[in-house]
Amino acid sequence: THSTEWSKLLFISTHRSTHATMAAPPPTAAAPNLDDDLGIPSDATLDPSLSADGPKSETSTSSFAHATLQCPPTSQPIVIGLSTSIRSGTASTGGAAPRSIVVGRQSSSSDIRIDHGSISRRHAALYYVKKRDADGNQPTLSLMLQDLGGKHGTYVDGKRVDKKSTTEIRDGNVLVFGNVKEREFVVRLPPSMKAGDEAAADAEAAAAETVEGATASEKKVGNDANGDVPGNTVNDGDVGQDKPDPFEGLSGRERREAEIKAMMESLDENPAYQKYSAPPEDAEEEEPIGQKSNANGRSSAHSSAGANAQTKGNDIGSAGAKLGLPVTRTAPFASSATAVPTPSDPRSGGGRALSALSLDPAGSRLVTGCTDTNLRQYDFNGMDADQKAFREVTIEEGHPVTALCHSNTGDRMLVGTTSAQPMVVDRDGREIIQFAKGDVYMTDMSKTIGHTATVTDVAWHPLEKDKVMTASIDGSARMWNLSSGKTAFKKLKCDLVYRTKNSKGIRTAVTACAYHPSGREICLGTADGSIQIWDATRVKPRPDKVIYDAHGTGNAICHVGYSYDGKRLVSRSSDDTTAKVWEARRISRSSRPILIASGLPSFFDGSNCAFSPNGKMLVAGTSVEPPRKKGGGSGVEARGTIRFYQIPTDGSAPSSETQD
Repeated sequence: THSTEWSKLLFISTHRSTHATMAAPPPTAAAPNLDDDLGIPSDATLDPSLSADGPKSETSTSSFAHATLQCPPTSQPIVIGLSTSIRSGTASTGGAAPRSIVVGRQSSSSDIRIDHGSISRRHAALYYVKKRDADGNQPTLSLMLQDLGGKHGTYVDGKRVDKKSTTEIRDGNVLVFGNVKEREFVVRLPPSMKAGDEAAADAEAAAAETVEGATASEKKVGNDANGDVPGNTVNDGDVGQDKPDPFEGLSGRERREAEIKAMMESLDENPAYQKYSAPPEDAEEEEPIGQKSNANGRSSAHSSAGANAQTKGNDIGSAGAKLGLPVTRTAPFASSATAVPTPSDPRSGGGRALSALSLDPAGSRLVTGCTDTNLRQYDFNGMDADQKAFREVTIEEGHPVTALCHSNTGDRMLVGTTSAQPMVVDRDGREIIQFAKGDVYMTDMSKTIGHTATVTDVAWHPLEKDKVMTASIDGSARMWNLSSGKTAFKKLKCDLVYRTKNSKGIRTAVTACAYHPSGREICLGTADGSIQIWDATRVKPRPDKVIYDAHGTGNAICHVGYSYDGKRLVSRSSDDTTAKVWEARRISRSSRPILIASGLPSFFDGSNCAFSPNGKMLVAGTSVEPPRKKGGGSGVEARGTIRFYQIPTDGSAPSSETQD
C-alpha cells in the first residue's frame, strides 16, 4: 500500500514538471497597500525622483533635499522621506515604495510613533505632491498633512485640521498631534520647496537687516565726527539706548579675565533696594488705569509695564526688611493648561484652571494639577529656557484633578479627582494603586469601602509613610493604609471612616482636611463653615473639638492647615473672603480667632494659605483685587495679590495687618 501511494505521488510530481502546456496555477493576490487603505492619493510620494508623472523638474532628482520635523526635546530632526519609513521593502506596501509617513501609536504601522493615550493607531500622514502653476508649467513640490480621523485631532499653529481632510504645510508651521502638547513638531522646508512669497519675504528681511546695519554704522560715524562720546547716541525719545562697552579693545582671554574681575568686585558692593510707593487711592478711583494716557499718548498701564518688570522683587522695600520677607524673582512658566484653544472655548489654554499644586520635600520638583485631567511636572534642576513641563500624565480620563500632595519621603504622590477614587502614583506619575469606590446606594458612609462622590482634599501622614487621608462631599473623611490595607478587585479599601455632621446633626460635606504635625489628630473643614478636630487613631461618634460657626453658617471652608509647631490652626473660606487663625490647643465652641484676614476674594475652591516656618506670619493669595468703591466696580485694574499678615503673639485683639 505504501509503495502504491508513493508511486502516485511520484507520477503527479513528474507529470506537473514535464508538461509545460498545462494551465498555470492562479496568481497570488497582491498584498494590501497601507497607503491605499488610508486613502493616500496615488500621486503622493516620499521621493520625487521615483515619480514617473511628467518630466522631472529640478526638485525631482536624487539629490532632493527633504523637509524635516524638529522636536525641541530632541536634537536630531526627523526627515520626511523614505529613510524614515519602516515600510520600505515590506509587504505592507505591496512591493511598491511607500507614499507617506504615518504618525500614530501602533508600532507595526507608524513611521513616527507617539506613545500617548490621545494618539490613534494611525493618526495622520505626511507626504509630497506635485502642483503646477496657473500656466500648467513648472511643477512645484508641496508638503501635505492628511488627518486620518483621530478622535483628538491634529493641530497646525494651534488650529485644528478638519477631520479626514488635507492641508498644505508651510515652513515654520508647528504641528501638534492629539493632546501631546509637550511635543511640538516644527516644520522646516528646504529652499527649493519654499513658496515664492516666502522666499521673497526672506529676501526682504535680509535686505532690511543690511540697511539697518548700514544706518547704524553711519550714525556711529556721524557721532564720532561731531565729537560725541562713544556709545552715546542722539536721544530721539526712545528709552534704553546702547551703553558703552567697558571692555572695548579687549578680546579673547584678556576680555574674559576682565569680566570675571568686574563680576567679583560687584559682589562686594552693598545691594540697594528702591522703596515702593503706592499711588494714592483717590487718583486710582478717578479713572481706570487702562484709560489714563501719558505724554506719548500711550496708556499708563502699558508705559509702566517696563518699570514694574525692572523693579519686581524690590517692591517690598523697607517693610519687607522689617518683617523678614524674601526678595524674590519670578520665572513665569508656560501655561500649565493646554496651549491649544478648543472649539468650545477659543481662549488660550481653553479656559482650563490650575486646580492643585505640590512641591516635593527636596524642593527640586514642582507638580501641578489642572482641570484638563493632567499632571505636569517641572524639574528646577533640569529646566531649560523654555520653562516647560518635562512630563505630562493623565490621571483619570474625564475627571479633573482637585487635590494633590507628596508623601513625606517624596517618592509618591496622592492625587484626588472629581471621581470618587483617589490614586497613588510614583514620582514619575505611574499608577501604584487606586482606591475603591463605595456603594452609592448606601446611606451610612461608615459601611462603605470607599468614597461615593467627588474627592475634595487629600493629605499624607506627616510621620508614617504608608498612611493617607482623603475628604469628599459624600460627608466623610477616610484613612487608608497603603502597606497593610485590604483590597477588593485590586482596589484599596479604607481603614477608618469619619462622618461629619452640622450643629443640627445633618450630614455635611467635607471640603478640607489636614494632619496635625504630630499625627495624633486631624482637622476637617466642612461645607457648612465648621471646623472639627478628630482623634487620628480611632473613630468616635462626635469630634473631640468643634467650632460650628467658624466662618458663619453656610460658608464652606476651602482650606485648613496647622503651623509647623502645631500651636496654631488656619482656616479659609472663599464665601466670606476671609482667613482666620486660631489657637489650636484652645479650640472650643466659644473660641475666637487671634487673626482675621479679610478681603481675600477667590474664584476657586482650592484657594489656600500658609504659615511662615516660625509661625509668626501668614501668607494668602487672591484671585482679583477687592473692590474699593461701594456698589461694585473697583475702578482699578483687576489683578491677583499675595498678602502677608503678622500674627499677634501677645493674645491681643484680632489683627488684620497686611503687606501686599
